[in-house]
Amino acid sequence: MTEQTEEQKKAEETAENKVEQGASAETKNAEHLIPKHRFDEVNERAKKAEAELDALKQAEKQAEEKRLADQQQYKELADKREAELKDLQAKTEADKKAAEEQAKKVKYEADVIAEAAKLNFHDPKEAIALLGDAEDVAKAVKELAEAKPHLINKKVPPRLPFSRQTETTDETPEQKRKRLIG
Repeated sequence: MTEQTEEQKKAEETAENKVEQGASAETKNAEHLIPKHRFDEVNERAKKAEAELDALKQAEKQAEEKRLADQQQYKELADKREAELKDLQAKTEADKKAAEEQAKKVKYEADVIAEAAKLNFHDPKEAIALLGDAEDVAKAVKELAEAKPHLINKKVPPRLPFSRQTETTDETPEQKRKRLIG
């Protein structure tokens, strides 16, 4: 185990020296510009050093597990595995709850936007901010439209956002120009 630990330390020192050598050569450049080939070379060294370090850490973990198994310390190994499993289960549960909350929020916002578009709001997304949370979305949006009629667009028929619905009106081009320009 001590031979492997010494080998790991030497490998880490070698990796650090390689990175430091690359960094010291770069600082000597008077213009502080790094040629592409030099950057690629240093970057490749850093990647190799990180890969070596990861391999050494993995080997150390495996050696520790083997040592525990060899010493017939199965209980300690099982306890470590159980703790890891509990941590992963807790994280998974938290991620699941967060995903469910996000899905509820997105569905609620989509429902509010759809109802606001049906009632011809100027900006259906604005209804989300004004409503907050509501149990009955259709009723809440309708009450909002009645309470704040200035949010309703009376000139153009309702249109759902992100739809390919074309705008059809019975106005002539001249009426449309007057409406838009004034």
